[in-house]
Amino acid sequence: MRYVIASADEKIVDLAVSRYTQAEAREISICVSVFDLLGNPYPATGTIELLRYTPKKFLQAATKQAGLNNEQASLGIGAAEAAA
Repeated sequence: MRYVIASADEKIVDLAVSRYTQAEAREISICVSVFDLLGNPYPATGTIELLRYTPKKFLQAATKQAGLNNEQASLGIGAAEAAA
């Protein structure tokens, strides 16, 4: 089993099948407010296979639509299978 910890002590707000890859993957959405640290570490090992910035709106983060319509940075990390 692998673990990913939400960066900047934030809360993971959604887990879903990735919309960016053609392979099986998990998408982890983390809400970061304007008061949070903007340089976030990614606590995972692997190879960066996707890097995408999407400029959009700046809706209040507490709304469901914010996750779909606010500006986003996406990072895809490919990793080898974990040892059993």
